Amino acid sequence: MRILLLTILMFGCAKAKDKFPEDEPPEFYMMDYRAHSQRLIEEHTYGGFGVVSRGPDGSAKHSGEALIWGGTAMFALPCDMAYNLSLETARMIDQNNGAIIRVNPLGEYENGREVSFDGFTGLILGISRRITDCGELDLWIDPFTKLLAYQKSNDNKMHPNVPQKIFGEFTYVRDLIGSYLNIVQKPSDDRLLDLEKLIGGWALAVRTAHVTGKGSDACFRVNLGLSTFLAAETLGKSVSQKGRDQFCDSTKDMNIPSVDHYCGRENIKSYIEAYQIDQYEYRHQRCGYESPDGKDNKSPRLDKIMAYVLAYGWKNLQY
Repeated sequence: MRILLLTILMFGCAKAKDKFPEDEPPEFYMMDYRAHSQRLIEEHTYGGFGVVSRGPDGSAKHSGEALIWGGTAMFALPCDMAYNLSLETARMIDQNNGAIIRVNPLGEYENGREVSFDGFTGLILGISRRITDCGELDLWIDPFTKLLAYQKSNDNKMHPNVPQKIFGEFTYVRDLIGSYLNIVQKPSDDRLLDLEKLIGGWALAVRTAHVTGKGSDACFRVNLGLSTFLAAETLGKSVSQKGRDQFCDSTKDMNIPSVDHYCGRENIKSYIEAYQIDQYEYRHQRCGYESPDGKDNKSPRLDKIMAYVLAYGWKNLQY
């Protein structure tokens, strides 16, 4: 792995294609985007701040991922529809004095599994939208002040019972939110460059594991990187050309619709047109070699909602 990273640093990587333009969406797509968003809120929210799939009997499925998908919904849905998600997420942080949890109630996720780094990444993505485009500065100042204070005084841990810490480079976007809320000073741009290198390295590690058959080739790590880039861009920062080049070169041939769109390889509009209900729960962020994951459950269809946002731009989808 280290040799491959050094090779990229020495010889560089292919230049990424330009991003696709965000066209005006057809009226039908705008209506479909809102209909799926309303359905998600009515049928797939859980524990106040979470989003889950539903089994045939209506029971919550994959509740351990409630925070990451709740945060993603806060990012992708219209402001009004996701307001209660945002409010309950802010309350969760406030009630836990700055610590975060993946789902409420925790159930099987007590005793060291209360939160994961995935959930933190979704949370940061969601907050980036709520404070920049939804007028929720006042809602988020107090809970985010608590979150920053807790994490900074606990070596970037997310919860008292969970030993996992936030990777240092990923604190950049967290601190960028803090500066947007006037809680802390704006982080230096050098930290963004460090974050780009780490995300590119993660993507390369996934690709290398798949090619060699050694290590984990699970593509969720690539999605965490893309989500972090989207959060930074929503907050007004631009990923450098070199950072985007490395990320896109490392993810080629993975067949991840959201990443292929971000890298200018294949417009995610084709994913929308070929969308299959309840075949996948989150196909937009999975590699082509990963199996369908939603055949037995009712999906929140957040993958299609995110596809609309990526294809047409969140602002273009709002009435």
